[in-house]
Amino acid sequence: MGYLVAVLLLAFFAGALWAFGTSFFLLAAVRTLKQRIADLEVRLNVIDPWSRPQSRPRPTEVWSKTRHSATRSSSIPPPAGTSQVPQDAPPHPPATEGPEWTPEQDIPERFVLTRQNQANLAKWLSANWFYVIAAVSLGFAGIFFVRYGIEHGLLSPSARVLCGMGLGGALILAGERVRRTGGSGAGTLGLFVPSTLASGGIISLYSAVLGARTLYGLIGIEVAFFGLAAIGALAIGLGLLHGSFLSIIGITGAVLAPFIIGGESNDTWWLFYYFALIGCVALGTDAHRRTGWLSAAGLALVYAGAILVHLLPGSSGVHFLAFATLIAAASLMIPTLSIRPSFQGAMVFNSLHRQGITGWPQFPTRLAMAGIVGLISVAFVVAGDGAVSFWLSLAAIFALLFVLTVWLRGGVLDDAVPLALIAALAIIACNGALDLDVANAYRTAELGFEESAPKTILWLLIFAAGVSGLAAWKVDRAQRLSVGWAFAGAAFMPATIGLIALWWDPLAQLSETTWALHVAIAAVLMTFFARHRLKDEGEGRLKPSIFAMSALNLIAFAVSIVLTETALTLAFAAVVVSASWLDRRYDLKLLSYFVQIGVVVCGYRLLVDPGLPWVLEAPLYEVLIAFVGVGLLLCGALYFAMPRARLGAIVTIESSIWSLPGILACILLYRGLAVSGETGTHWALSLFAMIWLISGAVQLYRARAESAVRHVRLILAALFTSAAAILLLIALTLATPLAVDTVIGPPVIDSLFVAYGLPAVLIAGLAYLPRPLPKYVGTVASVAASLCGAAYVALEIRRVWQGPDLSVQGVIDGELYTYTVALLLLGTGLLVRSAQRHSTTLRRIAMVVIGLAIAKVFLIDMGGLEGLIRVFSFLVLGLALAGLAWLDGVMARPRRG
Repeated sequence: MGYLVAVLLLAFFAGALWAFGTSFFLLAAVRTLKQRIADLEVRLNVIDPWSRPQSRPRPTEVWSKTRHSATRSSSIPPPAGTSQVPQDAPPHPPATEGPEWTPEQDIPERFVLTRQNQANLAKWLSANWFYVIAAVSLGFAGIFFVRYGIEHGLLSPSARVLCGMGLGGALILAGERVRRTGGSGAGTLGLFVPSTLASGGIISLYSAVLGARTLYGLIGIEVAFFGLAAIGALAIGLGLLHGSFLSIIGITGAVLAPFIIGGESNDTWWLFYYFALIGCVALGTDAHRRTGWLSAAGLALVYAGAILVHLLPGSSGVHFLAFATLIAAASLMIPTLSIRPSFQGAMVFNSLHRQGITGWPQFPTRLAMAGIVGLISVAFVVAGDGAVSFWLSLAAIFALLFVLTVWLRGGVLDDAVPLALIAALAIIACNGALDLDVANAYRTAELGFEESAPKTILWLLIFAAGVSGLAAWKVDRAQRLSVGWAFAGAAFMPATIGLIALWWDPLAQLSETTWALHVAIAAVLMTFFARHRLKDEGEGRLKPSIFAMSALNLIAFAVSIVLTETALTLAFAAVVVSASWLDRRYDLKLLSYFVQIGVVVCGYRLLVDPGLPWVLEAPLYEVLIAFVGVGLLLCGALYFAMPRARLGAIVTIESSIWSLPGILACILLYRGLAVSGETGTHWALSLFAMIWLISGAVQLYRARAESAVRHVRLILAALFTSAAAILLLIALTLATPLAVDTVIGPPVIDSLFVAYGLPAVLIAGLAYLPRPLPKYVGTVASVAASLCGAAYVALEIRRVWQGPDLSVQGVIDGELYTYTVALLLLGTGLLVRSAQRHSTTLRRIAMVVIGLAIAKVFLIDMGGLEGLIRVFSFLVLGLALAGLAWLDGVMARPRRG
C-alpha cells in the first residue's frame, strides 16, 4: 500500500512538473522570439560586436581584466524588459562613475557588493521574482514530501528517502529536457526555466540524503558523505550548464535543508563537514563561471549554517574549527585552481584607505582573506571549549602562518599575519586570565613522587618559537614588509613569555631556575636570528637590531627571575652596557632606543620598584652597591655610546649619571637622621622633595633631545616638580619646627639646613641649567630658592638664640636684633648684585628688603628692645642706611655718566 501511494504521488508530481515546465517554456519562447525580432531590427543598421559569441575564460585565467570586462562579468542578469542577449554574450557595459577609462588600465575584477550590482539585483528580482519563488517552492516540495511521510506514517523510511530522491531526479531530468529542447541559446530568460527545475531537484536530493542520515539512520557517515559529494559534483556540473541562478538557489536550499528537516539526534558534528562540502561546491562552480556572486553567497551561507549548528547544545568546537580550516583552504586554492596559489595585486588591508575600486585587490585575494579571517575568528572562539580545542586552535593558527609565510607566493596576503598573531596571543592570554581548562589544569596539577611538571609552558614556548622562526625565515624572502616580518618574529616570543608570566603563573609548577632557563633559551634563539642577519647593511641595520633588542629584553627578564633586588638592578644596568657595546660594535642604531629604555628601567627600580621603600630599609652596603654599581656601569655605557653619537642615548645616560649621586646623598642623609616614626618631619619631607626635584630636572635635561617622547618627558618633569613643590610647601607650613618638631644637629649644619638650605642650593643650581623651556621657569626657580633660603636663615637665627626647640613662646632681644641685621645684609647683597648685573628688578627687590628692615626697626624693635640693644639697633640702622646710600650713589655714577 505504501509503495502504491508513493507511485501515485510521483505521478502527481510528474504531471505538475510537466504542466509547469510546458507553461514556462512557452512563456520563455514567446518572449525570446519577441526579443530576437527587436534585436534583428537593430542589427539591420549597426552590427553589434557584443552579439558575437564569446569564448569562455580558461580555468587558469587570472581574475583581473579591464574595467570593461570586469563590469560585464560581475553584473547580474538584466531585468526583464531590457535587451536580452545569450548568456555567453555579455550585455553592454553600463556607464560607470570615476576617471576616464583607458584600454591599458588594469583593475581588479568582480565587485559583488556595489551600488550598481545592488540596483541590478533589485531590478532583476522585481522582474523575475516568480522564478525564485518557483525554485524555492520546488525545493520545499521535496523537503516537505519527506516530512509528510514522517508525520502520517504512510511510507516506510526507505520509501520516503527513495521518493525524495525520485522527486529530485525527476526535477533535474525535467529541467534538462527543457534546456535541451528549447532552453539552450534561447536567451537568458529561457535558461531560468531549466535552472528553476534543476535547483529544486538538487535541494530535494540533499534533503533525501540528510533525512536518511539524520532522521532514520539508514546510512552511515561514509555513505552519507559519498552521497552528498556526488550531489555536490552533480550541482557543479548542472551549474556549468544552467548558470549561477541554479547554483545560488541550490546552495541556499542545501544550507537550509538540515534546519527545515529537523530531527532529534544530538549527533550534529558531521553537519560542519556537510556545510564545508557545500562551500567547496560553491567555490568550485564559481571557479569556472567567475561571477563573484556565487562565491560570496556560498561562503556567507555556509558560515551562517555552521554558526547556527555550533550554537546548538552539545556542539563540538573541534569540528567547527575543522570546518573553518577546510573553508580557508578551499578559499585559497579553488578560486585560483592551484594547490600553491600565487596572488597578485594590492594587499587587502593596505587598500582600505584608498578611494574607488582601482585601489582594491583582486576578487580571489579578497575571497581568500575572508576565509582566513573566518578561520582566525573561529579559532579564537572555540579555543576556550577545552584542552583539545585550545591546542588545535593554536595548531590551526600555526598552520595558517606556515601557509602564509612558506606556501603562498606573492606576499599579497601578508597583512593577514598580524591578525593571526594577535589571535594567538589573545588565546593564550584569555585562557590564563580567565582560568580556563588548560591554565587551570596546569596550576592545580598535583605531582606525585618523581613526577615531572606538566609540559604546558614548554609547548607554549615551542609554539612561540615556531611562529618566530617562520617570521624570521620570511624576513629575507619577503617581497614587501620585510621589517614588519622582523618585528613580528622578534616580538611574538617575548610577548608570549610576558603573557605566560602575567596570567599563567609558571612558578606554580616550575622552579625559578627552570623558568629562567626557558626564557634564556628563547633569548639564545633571538640572538641566533640577530647574528644571522648582521649581513644586512640597511640604514641602521634595522632588522638585526630588532632581534637584538628582543634578545636583550629576554635576557633581562631571565635574570629578573632568579636574582635578588640589588643583583637584578645591576643586571639591568649590565644589559644596558651590552646594548651600548653592540651598537658600537655592529652599528645597530635601534639599540640606542633600548639603551634609553634600559636606563629608565634602572631609575625605576632605584626609585619606584623596589624603589625608596627598599633603599631606606635595606642594608647600607646593598644600597651603596646598587647606586655606585649602576653609576659605574652607566659610565661604561656612555663610553660605548659616544663614538656613534647617539644623542638620545647620550643625554639619557648623562642625566642618570649626574642625578644618581644627588639621590644617593638624599638617601644617606635620611638614613643618618632617621628616627623611628619621624618620616613626616620637616627634613624628611624636604629630602623626598629633593629626590623628586632631581628626577624632574633629569626629565627636563632629557627633553633637550628632540624625540617622539619629548612631550612625555615634559609632562613627567611637571609631575615630579609639582610633587616636590607640594612636599616643600608642607615642610614650610604644616611640618615646620616652629610648631611640631625639634631641630637635630649642631647650629648652622643641622636639620634646618637639610630641610631648607639644601633645597635652596639645589633649586638655585637647577635654575642655571640649560633648559628647553620659557624664561619664566628660571624666574619661578629663583623665587622658590629665595623662599627656602629665607626660611633657613630665619629659622636658623631662632635656633641659635632659642635652642633646638623652636616652638617656645616669645622672641628675645638678641634674636630680634639679629633679624634686623640679616635683613640689612640681604638688602646690601641684593643691591650689590643688581649693580653688577645692571638689573633694575634686583635693585627694586633690594629696596623692598631694606624697607622691610626699616619698618621692622621702627614698628617692632622700638617697642620690643630695651637698653643698649635698642640703641645699637637704631645706630646700626642709621649707619647702614647711610652706607647703602653712598654705595648706591657710587654704583649708579658710571651709569649716569
